[in-house]
Amino acid sequence: MQAHDEADYAALVDRALASPASHTLAYRDVLSACGLGQPHYLLARQGERLQGALPAFVKRSPIGGVLNSLPLVQSAGGAVFCPDLTAAERGPVATSLYQAMIDWAKAQAVNVCVVIGTPYPHEGAEPIAPDFSLARTTHLLDLRLPLRPHHAAKEALRKASKVSPSHHVATSKPQAKQVWSLYAQNMERLGVVPRAWPFYEQLYERAPSCARFVWAEVGNEPVCGLVLLRHRDVVDYHSVGNTPQGRKHQISTWLCVQELMHAQAEGALWWNWGVSPTAAVAAFKRSFGGFDQSYPIWGWLTGNVEAWRALSPAALAKHFPDHFVLPYDWLAKDSA
Repeated sequence: MQAHDEADYAALVDRALASPASHTLAYRDVLSACGLGQPHYLLARQGERLQGALPAFVKRSPIGGVLNSLPLVQSAGGAVFCPDLTAAERGPVATSLYQAMIDWAKAQAVNVCVVIGTPYPHEGAEPIAPDFSLARTTHLLDLRLPLRPHHAAKEALRKASKVSPSHHVATSKPQAKQVWSLYAQNMERLGVVPRAWPFYEQLYERAPSCARFVWAEVGNEPVCGLVLLRHRDVVDYHSVGNTPQGRKHQISTWLCVQELMHAQAEGALWWNWGVSPTAAVAAFKRSFGGFDQSYPIWGWLTGNVEAWRALSPAALAKHFPDHFVLPYDWLAKDSA
């Protein structure tokens, strides 16, 4: 994709079914501003008609290069197709995109290419045979259906309503940073290193139509924050944080319900909860109803990776931060 192709690409993403915020050019600009690699977006045309595209970033280090579509855990989506294409027609388009990706990577000293697929079946297409593949599981809510929270969520809502929380939407960068602070402090309490503010700052500044920062207060005190990414039909649950008071009163359930109702009112079709790091998080997401949905990770070896296999996942991640490189079971074990 060159600069003169961007309008066609943006129109494709805007028309595509179930296209997440990570497909947008605004999100590309966020990733670029955060130093997560160089964009290399591939387009498939039939004549002048754009039929599909593959957004991707290339990250290089002294040991080689990796291509991902796209970096960061939440950047699922993979190839995007013209909505007029049938499932049978998407296959050749996908093949042309993946083959072009592989050929380019081999010519440009990129050692591994990884495509993160989509959890929306009507948008997927099988690739040419990958060298490795994995499946991840997200949890989806079909927003065309009435919300049907399970007993646990109903009980949490009753508990939260007793303290009369209030709902707020960030309309300034300081407010957005307050939402991030709720998330960051919560992660630190859990012993997890949070993603730094500059990424969220770029989301707020460069993707204002996609990024939604909201929080809940109890007695004028912020107790729960939530960052969502929205593009047309898809809402991605991205980052959440509770204070001890927010956790005690289960305000996150209440805040999610407010945002679910808002998404329905705005005409969104899908709420994507994302991959759950723990069983407790998975149970929280399932308490709202919906269903588990797997999506693929496909990888191709386009250069020599034998030396990489002697590295641990942590060591390899230092070379390619925020990128998927190789399956963990291909790598040396962490020394710890």
